[in-house]
Amino acid sequence: MRVAPVCAVAAGTLAVIMLWWGVLRTPGEAASREVSPAQQDAETAATLEAAVRSESVDPEWSNVMKVRISEFFKTDKATGSSARRIDCRSTLCRVEVAHESIDARKHFVERMPYMIPPRSTVFGHVDSEEDREIVLYISREGHPLPLD
Repeated sequence: MRVAPVCAVAAGTLAVIMLWWGVLRTPGEAASREVSPAQQDAETAATLEAAVRSESVDPEWSNVMKVRISEFFKTDKATGSSARRIDCRSTLCRVEVAHESIDARKHFVERMPYMIPPRSTVFGHVDSEEDREIVLYISREGHPLPLD
């Protein structure tokens, strides 16, 4: 599903990861296998879910990120949205976001880049265009999302 574009570039690398809300594509990936966007989204979310669960916790970074994310949800940039759960480990955060409406979700998606640290990458998973919940996976600054 393509709802709103978000682009992340890891500084110092040649690979540019283009993120579309709910769809992650790396250069050449579309040609390498026939997969529907919904299937690709589910596979990517499962890979990131496993990575989060397997990571140990870096207490310092984890706490800094939890505060950063929590503070974002106290601003008007997140009006109509709330963080239900924030789980940060050593290089990844998983954030469950609930929205009061589809319009609130759109508002959040437009302003979400203000929440993300520079040189971080984010992937958002939604089940459908009508879904009012999003699960975000945010990488630590300078770390790629673990998709291999």
